[in-house]
Amino acid sequence: MTVFRLYNGSVMKEELEKYHKKEHAKRYGTNAKYQKSSFNLGWRIQPLTSIKGRKSYKWGKETSTHPDNLANPFTKRVPSLIDFLQIKEPRYLFYALEDWEISDTDKLSVEADLISKAILYWRLMIFTNQFNDDQKNKVKHYLKIISKIALKKFEKNGFWPYPDGLMHVYKEGKLNLEYNIFNDTIFFNFYKEFANSLKIYFRESDSISDNKLKQDYWIKICKIINKKKLTYFKKIIKEIDINEKLFIVIIFLYLNHISYKAESSEPKNDKLSFKSFYEFTVKYINDIEKNITSINDISVTLMN
Repeated sequence: MTVFRLYNGSVMKEELEKYHKKEHAKRYGTNAKYQKSSFNLGWRIQPLTSIKGRKSYKWGKETSTHPDNLANPFTKRVPSLIDFLQIKEPRYLFYALEDWEISDTDKLSVEADLISKAILYWRLMIFTNQFNDDQKNKVKHYLKIISKIALKKFEKNGFWPYPDGLMHVYKEGKLNLEYNIFNDTIFFNFYKEFANSLKIYFRESDSISDNKLKQDYWIKICKIINKKKLTYFKKIIKEIDINEKLFIVIIFLYLNHISYKAESSEPKNDKLSFKSFYEFTVKYINDIEKNITSINDISVTLMN
């Protein structure tokens, strides 16, 4: 069942009533009186998640900023996530992340997608100024909590996330690149923004016919954009097709990525090679662009 869509009203109502009756019987017994839509009267606010011994988060019981267009997937594989959807308190989303096993992400793809959409909703609502100042402060606080939980969880499992949306993953001591498993579009958006920022330089570069002069031009641009990595740039640019714009964009993405300071807890390994970075990025961009229509649909739905 799709977890993020606009439901047909009558179908949704019928599905909910079936779900509520079954849930009501499970919680209170088959002899307990069920009142139509009794979830509105209080029985359904009883959480599935035990909060005994759990951390008490600031504004954790606040419900005014709950993403109101996330549909219940009707699964109970992650009870705290269901509580987040039904009770609408963000603390249950935090508990879901605390309990999350990264190794289960593939088989819990519906739930992982739901978490991603909730986070994306909050970010878009801030970006488009749909929240008042009080709500904005609360949501920014929630996003910080999520980042801290995710970072701790990632590091525990050998994942080290970076600001551009990529992660270093170590398998048998070997460094591999992955995109952020909870939001696979972060790096894509970063790539698009970076490519757009280079358009002004590409216009000038396109007017240069001599490849050697074109190389010299981009070396001059690198001094402006990332002077500290100029030595890397000079070495790489000699090995690529200077007229292929994607190569140029990926070089700058690569230089930006290796400029990040690694966490002290990350294993010390050889530098990430440009070849590995290029191969990963080209495949990633191609995969994302195949699904760009669905990404746009998600953004439109969230905006509405």
